[in-house]
Amino acid sequence: MKQLTGTKKAVLRIERVLKHQEKIVIFADDDTDGVISAVMMFEILKKLGLENLKIHLAKRAAKGKIGLTKKDILKFKSKNIGLIITLDCGTNDKTGIVLAKRLGMDTIVIDHHRINSGIPPAFAFINPQQLPGKLFIKNLSTAGLVYKLAVSLSKYFKKDINISSFFDLIAISTIFDFQKIKKENKIFIEEGKKTLKHANRIGLRILAKDNPDLKILGQKLNVDPAMSLKLLFSKDKETAQKLVMKINEKFHSKQKLVQKIFKSAQRMVDSLNPEKFIFIGDKNWPLDILGDISSLLRGKYQKPVFVYTKAGKYYIGSARAPQNYNLVEIMKKCRHLLINFGGHAQAAGFTIKPANLNKFIIHLDKILK
Repeated sequence: MKQLTGTKKAVLRIERVLKHQEKIVIFADDDTDGVISAVMMFEILKKLGLENLKIHLAKRAAKGKIGLTKKDILKFKSKNIGLIITLDCGTNDKTGIVLAKRLGMDTIVIDHHRINSGIPPAFAFINPQQLPGKLFIKNLSTAGLVYKLAVSLSKYFKKDINISSFFDLIAISTIFDFQKIKKENKIFIEEGKKTLKHANRIGLRILAKDNPDLKILGQKLNVDPAMSLKLLFSKDKETAQKLVMKINEKFHSKQKLVQKIFKSAQRMVDSLNPEKFIFIGDKNWPLDILGDISSLLRGKYQKPVFVYTKAGKYYIGSARAPQNYNLVEIMKKCRHLLINFGGHAQAAGFTIKPANLNKFIIHLDKILK
């Protein structure tokens, strides 16, 4: 199996960490793919003999951006962190990575998001989006990329990491992140379903007891990422049951809210009757359900969808589109109007000043066919 660009440098940097027992922080996006990737990376590094490990879930900044902030970097420096491993984020965090480097900390970026403006100056950059051409590997979740790194680490250190035990987690992240179900992803899902039946994580086993559907499991893990992290690490049945109960309560509560707002969103769309794309919002819509609403609207209307809400002094939005569109490329053409944007071809996010909202809509109307 051919190594991904950046893998060799990542392996050698991890070898140096092992030799000197440096402190590592695993910095992950706070969604299902990020949480799963963090659990995998933590367990992989533990099996290699690393002790000084911490996980830090990224928090959404005021401008709607997920990634390394100056506050994060200074906190890591104060704790004598030697290496930061970013998971499901980091690709477009040049400022944070440059600051970390200036303060003597290296960064390994493992991510699958589109590259907005050049490759970041990380020690190692593992992201298939940097490769030319339409390669299927660009459709792997971050958990799938962590799996590939684990294979290389296992070979290099000649240690059995038991990587097949991660198939259930990778399968959940693949479905959650709307990746194409072909080739490697198809294998991950097929093997993941088998692994899930005898999941070695008691928390996941209890969570999947009522409904083992991979999509539902991904959605449940996403309702409270910090709680899900505890669940996936849980070794105690009683603790796991309590966490599952709380996660299920939050999930059902969120689903009710999503359906309520989806009905309201449908009425807005039907009254507008848009020809090319859907662009709607409400300042009172909760930020954490925008992705659900935009996905449901895309499914119903089969058009590009942009849904936004107010967050502080900005509008933060979620975008979804059918297969023949590339949202990141579309938003690149509007970058002069946006504060932040990023994501995947069919699922992305954006942050914009209220004054630029109508200009953005007019620009989209010119771009979209």
